[in-house]
Amino acid sequence: MTRQYYVERERETTETANRREAARIAAEWVKRGYDVTTVVVDATDEAVEAVASIDAYATASAPRTVAGQA
Repeated sequence: MTRQYYVERERETTETANRREAARIAAEWVKRGYDVTTVVVDATDEAVEAVASIDAYATASAPRTVAGQA
């Protein structure tokens, strides 16, 4: 199981696998007056591997251009 913590303010999102780090970031941003959203995402290892393989396929399938060519 993989757990990721996302802390978001305005247009900035920070991602970490460390719960205490996420709490520290959120507390600091709240102290500075930002509205903060915190999301915890749990994913199975199989789901993480599936997304990684989709990303790898998309990267390998992406068209490539050579400098100077359109």
